[in-house]
Amino acid sequence: MSSDISSKIKVWWIKYSKLGIGAYDNTENEMKSFSSTDIGAGDQIRVLFRKKPTKLAVTLTDKPDLPEQFHKGIMYRVMEQLSARKGDYQGARYYQAEYEKCLAMAKKYTNKGRDGSHTSIALHEY
Repeated sequence: MSSDISSKIKVWWIKYSKLGIGAYDNTENEMKSFSSTDIGAGDQIRVLFRKKPTKLAVTLTDKPDLPEQFHKGIMYRVMEQLSARKGDYQGARYYQAEYEKCLAMAKKYTNKGRDGSHTSIALHEY
């Protein structure tokens, strides 16, 4: 049977929080990880990902590692939770809406040409 890459469909998967890259071989009807014979010197693999920000500590001197224009989003989320605790559900709904707006803007910012290309990336959640 041929192990030629042309008989294989390139695939990727996420399992146990790890990225797997391989090929589905039509001739053998099985999925295999890439071997050194499947990858040539000029081949490239581009992995696009969204880095999770570091958690903030208790001190007020910590700065979030996200762009400054989205710092208000953190404040809106905190205000939403505080308003809900106080029983101010109208305030909580307002802050939740503001947080959702910031979140949408941040996702657009993250996925629009940030990889050096002019490609917008469609989000997929797992």
